[in-house]
Amino acid sequence: MTRILITGAEGFIGTHLVSELNSSEYSLICLTRESLAESDGSAISGQTDWSNYLTDVDVVIHLANAAHTNNISTEELEEVNVLATRNLVQQSIQSGVQQLVYISSSKVYGEKVTSRVSEKTPLNENDCDDYGRSKLRAENAIKDGCQSSQLKYTIIRPPLVYGIGAKANLVSLIRLCDSPMPLPFGKFKEPKSMVSVTNLVNLISHCIKNTAAENQVFNVSDQSTTSLYELLTDIRASMNRSQRIWPVPKFLVNFLMKILGKSEQFDKLDQPLVVSSELVQEQLNWKPTDDRGQVLKAMVYHQLK
Repeated sequence: MTRILITGAEGFIGTHLVSELNSSEYSLICLTRESLAESDGSAISGQTDWSNYLTDVDVVIHLANAAHTNNISTEELEEVNVLATRNLVQQSIQSGVQQLVYISSSKVYGEKVTSRVSEKTPLNENDCDDYGRSKLRAENAIKDGCQSSQLKYTIIRPPLVYGIGAKANLVSLIRLCDSPMPLPFGKFKEPKSMVSVTNLVNLISHCIKNTAAENQVFNVSDQSTTSLYELLTDIRASMNRSQRIWPVPKFLVNFLMKILGKSEQFDKLDQPLVVSSELVQEQLNWKPTDDRGQVLKAMVYHQLK
C-alpha cells in the first residue's frame, strides 16, 4: 500500500484531495497547520521538523503554503513557501521518500502575460509579484534538492482554482452576482485559464508513482478558457438570475473600482492568462473532464445556502 503524506490537508485543495485519494489503495497521513503546531510547537518554517510524519512515507504531496493575500509580508512568503519547502525536501530525502508532488502556481509566469504560456516559457523572478516569486524559488529549491537523490519531483502549476470551498476573489464575485443590480463588466473579455479543483486533484492522483511524471513540471487548466464577462454570466445563470451585464467602457469601470478600493482584485481577474496543458495531457494521457457550469453551480449553492 502506498503511504502518502499530504501537507495542508485542511485547505481548499487539500480537503478535495483527501476525498479523491481516500481509498484502500493509499494510506494517508493528513498534516494540518494545527496538528503540526501541536507536535512541533511552531508554524511552518525553515526549521519545521517533518521527520515524525515521514516515517515509511512513499509520496509527499506538498500543498501547505502562505496564501496570496494583501497583508502577508515578503519575509513570511520566503519562510513558508521557500525555506520550509527546501527543508521538507531535505528531510524527505533523508527519510527515503520516493516522490514529492508540489503544487506551485501559474503566477511563476509573471503578472503581465500577453501570450499563451507553456512549460517552456522563460521565467524571470523580476516579472513576478512576491507570491509568484516565492513559488518560483520553491520550485528551484525542489529541483536543486532532488539532484543526485532517490527523490523524484512532480511540479504542477495551476491557474485560478475554483470549486466548492474556494475563497477570495471568486467569493466576492458570487456575492456581487447575487445582487439584482446590473454589472458593468460586459467589455471584460480577456481570455483566462482556470481549473476546477476536481480536475486538479484528479491530475495529482494521476501523478502518484507515475514514472512519466518523474522530474517533470506540468501546467494544468480546464479544456477551455473563460473571461470575467463569461464567468459572471455563468455565475448568474447558475443562480437563475438574468445576466444584466452591461458593456460599460473599461476606463469608467477601472475608475469606479479605484474609488471602491477594488481595482487590484478586478485587474487580476481581467488580465489575460492562457495556460497550455498539452504536455500533461500527452505525457500522462490525462484530460480535464469537469463541466465548468456545473462546478460553478455547486459552488454558488454551497456559498449561498
